[in-house]
Order: sequence, then structure tokens, then C-alpha cells
Amino acid sequence: MIIFNRLWDELKKQGKTKIFLRGFLGGSTYNSLRHNKPVSTYTIDLICKKLNCQPESILEYIPDEEYNKDN
Repeated sequence: MIIFNRLWDELKKQGKTKIFLRGFLGGSTYNSLRHNKPVSTYTIDLICKKLNCQPESILEYIPDEEYNKDN
């Protein structure tokens, strides 16, 4: 499972808020990120451009078994 916990850390590190994301993402895409639901590679590309970062700065892969064990 891809999770976006690193995205919120990256925003904080750069002194940006969640409102910053809402400025260029639609509401449903923003909610998908908040709930670790799938988003397009276009969305990942856009976030990386806006934050000037690499994908590993905003997402990580956790095997389903491990994710389901913790949640």
C-alpha cells in the first residue's frame, strides 16, 4: 500500500500548510491523499513540482500485511 504520511512531514518541513495543497489540488484528490487512497502519477508529479522534491519525500510503500496489522 502506498501511504502519504511523508507528504505531511514535507509540508511542515517547508513551512507550508495543508491549505497550500488545496490551492492546486481538487477536493477529492486532497481527500484521497489524506486517506491514503490511490492518486494519479500526474498528481504525484504536480506535488513534487510544487514542493520541489522527489516522490520518496511524499510517499512510501508499506506491504499490505504490515499496514493492515498497524491499522
